[in-house]
Amino acid sequence: MTLELDQPSVKATAVSPVYKYAFLAVFLITMLAFGVYIWLSVEYSEPSDAIKKLADTCDFILKAGFGAIVGLIGGKAL
Repeated sequence: MTLELDQPSVKATAVSPVYKYAFLAVFLITMLAFGVYIWLSVEYSEPSDAIKKLADTCDFILKAGFGAIVGLIGGKAL
């Protein structure tokens, strides 16, 4: 006796090289900003104004990069 289950059809999505490069670039820039942000927080216990501005810039890049990654994945799923 064999048991056959109906498997839902999965629609494969083709991924172009341009999409891969764009995703990789956004991911790497986001991870670089994350690394710099962590390094700044560990290295400078009392940061100057310039370091605070750099940390704020890294924070913005992290937020924008995360949004771009979610948008790229969500846009590709549609």
